[in-house]
Amino acid sequence: MHHHLDSAITLMQLALKHELIEPDVVEHYLTELSREADTVWEEQLWVKYIQALYYEEHNADNVIRFTPDIRGPDN
Repeated sequence: MHHHLDSAITLMQLALKHELIEPDVVEHYLTELSREADTVWEEQLWVKYIQALYYEEHNADNVIRFTPDIRGPDN
């Protein structure tokens, strides 16, 4: 799951960087998805994705803010 989210965030950041999408439109859409979520887990996933809109590129490797002890060998 983490790799799917990481890939989606990378694609979103590329689209933002190249001005292919408007951040406020994406945020509105993702907010709607979080409101319509069937579970708290899904809702929080969309919330984290919204937060990733505003992360600087140097923070993109730890978007979900896993602590170093549980991130694994890629940290």
